[in-house]
Amino acid sequence: MDINNIKIIEELAKEMTREEFLDVFVGEATACPTYYGLCNFAVSDCDAPKTCRECYEQAIKDIKFKGENDMGNKIDYDREYNILEIMEFSEDREFINEGKYIVKLKDGFLKARYADDKSDSWTRCFITPEWLKAKFKLIKKDKEVTFEEAIQAYGKEIYCIWIDAADIKHKSEYRIYSNESILKDQNEDPIAPVEIFAGEWYIKED
Repeated sequence: MDINNIKIIEELAKEMTREEFLDVFVGEATACPTYYGLCNFAVSDCDAPKTCRECYEQAIKDIKFKGENDMGNKIDYDREYNILEIMEFSEDREFINEGKYIVKLKDGFLKARYADDKSDSWTRCFITPEWLKAKFKLIKKDKEVTFEEAIQAYGKEIYCIWIDAADIKHKSEYRIYSNESILKDQNEDPIAPVEIFAGEWYIKED
């Protein structure tokens, strides 16, 4: 094993977030993790290139990527952060300012929208003296899970983001109390197959 191969991952981890690495680096032509000094996790049921991303997700789980350095120990949903501190978090983490603006860092820029804006329309902002003096609170990020994990989160609020045949996005919310609960959303509509097979499932943070 060439030590230079190990350094490739170390250098990429400094420049890329975890998701960027998986999206850009892992592909059909990528060598197995062992080539870079990591462990293979899909050797027995390897179906490359289909399982490459899954294998790499496990192989890099203990590696610190850009924006992850010790931030897990600093996360506090009750404290207020300044703009320099929020820049240490991974991109796309959302914060709220004075209960009025939702802000995040994306592609190296500060972006903001009104908290009550449901259109998900973000505006790129200049770093003004007002922003430098502003205080921000971290917004809890709901945990993305599989459908199987979601329906076993008894007593918790879960929801599914899915797109219908007309390319319209929907959000169906559920609360399941036991394995005998009937799955109906907030509108009393039964669960649709597209939610099970193609939906994105989340457990809402308390």
